[in-house]
Amino acid sequence: MELSNAVSISFASNHIEAILNGNKTVTLRIGLEQVPSPGQPLALCGENDEPFAAATTSQFWTLSVQEAAAHDWTEHRNYSGTTELCEELGSYYPECELTPTTTLQAIAWREPIQV
Repeated sequence: MELSNAVSISFASNHIEAILNGNKTVTLRIGLEQVPSPGQPLALCGENDEPFAAATTSQFWTLSVQEAAAHDWTEHRNYSGTTELCEELGSYYPECELTPTTTLQAIAWREPIQV
């Protein structure tokens, strides 16, 4: 898969195995600089910003923290409520004040291929 026009998304090292084995195919983000379109390639990168996998964007949507916390995810971890999700996201976005109405960006992908 060609990555020259791919949107790069970085992940903490504890997510890489779940991504490669197909258990994690969605990520929740705040304030993405590049918004991928369905069909667009993704470069899934580690903390060093080097790609560990390539995938194809299958879906992009926005939702609130409250909606994400209530959602029954099969391709992302589930949360007991908005407090737990805000704590999790706060570890990645310490500069953001997170509330139940904070807008998140969700990206789903298919067919991750290790690079």
